[in-house]
Amino acid sequence: MFWQYDFESLSVERDRTLIVRRLVEKANGEELAWLRSTYGDEIIREEIVAIKARGLPYKRVRRWISLKQYARWTSERPPSIWDARSSGSAH
Repeated sequence: MFWQYDFESLSVERDRTLIVRRLVEKANGEELAWLRSTYGDEIIREEIVAIKARGLPYKRVRRWISLKQYARWTSERPPSIWDARSSGSAH
């Protein structure tokens, strides 16, 4: 999960944002259990809120934020070029 980093040099304290985001995004049940026992739900929630869940699908963050909050954040984002492509619009 951290293949591009020297795993031994990662620090739970110093690299908290990186670790939380990566594990919320990609972790399985056992890895999420480690994440929750290491940081606790409030810290994980703070990290998700700090980035407004950017790049994280709702199914990965629903334990920590509401659908209403997630929808508000995603509606605030400017449309991307991929939005037009997925809706069938052509430029």
